[in-house]
This record gives sequence, structure tokens and C-alpha cells, in this order.
Amino acid sequence: MPNMLPFRRSRNGFRVRAGRFGLVLVLAVLALAGAPASAEDVPPLPAEFLPADDPAWRDLEDLWNLGGLTDLPLFTRPLPRVDVAAALERTLQAQPELAARPSAIRLRRELTFERAALGEAATEATSPLIELREEDALV
Repeated sequence: MPNMLPFRRSRNGFRVRAGRFGLVLVLAVLALAGAPASAEDVPPLPAEFLPADDPAWRDLEDLWNLGGLTDLPLFTRPLPRVDVAAALERTLQAQPELAARPSAIRLRRELTFERAALGEAATEATSPLIELREEDALV
């Protein structure tokens, strides 16, 4: 049995046998090459879905905890953005007091284009974080 190990004991300590070490190295590389795909290989969701890691979910949960969005399957992720926008508008029409909450304001701003697609007046479109002018060019 001691001859099966990739090393042997000598007077000065353990020495690795080159042939068996190479075999162990090749087997390790082959085992790692056959590893399952990582999360980076998974294609991203289309833009029409609200991703599961989007910060808007915290705002949705806040409104849900206050009794809104009861017709939205909140714990089924991801959800289509249009469905979220429609459920948000139904909730804000049924419970207008929720419209003043910061979470509702952020969600309405986040879902501006989806609300416009549903035919609702979307006046609070999100402005860009930075506006660049020609004189600001970094050339």
C-alpha cells in the first residue's frame, strides 16, 4: 500500500515521485475541467423582467407589507416589469395614501416606461445620473 502514494518517505522527509505526481496533477486538472458551469455563464435576463437582485424588490416588499400589491405574486422572481407596473398602479388607485411613500415614488420613477406602455401618464421620468455636454469631453 505505501507504494501507491505519490510520495515516499526518506531520511530527510517526504519526497514526491515525479511520475505519480504528474498523474495526480493531470487527474486534478481533468476533474476541474469537468466542473459545472459557474454563474457567470448564465445569460442575463431580458430587460423586460425585474431581476431578482434588483433593489426595487425592497420597495415592493415595503408596499406589500403595508397591504398593497396583494394581487402580485411577490415571492415569484423574476417578474415582468409591465406586470409590476400594472399592479403598482392598481394598488395606488385603491390605496392613494401609499402614493406619498418614498418606496412608491421610487417604483413609479423606476417603472416610468412600463407605465407609459400601459397608457398611463408618466411625468416623472428618470433623468440621467450625468449629463455630458460637448465641452465636457475628455479628449
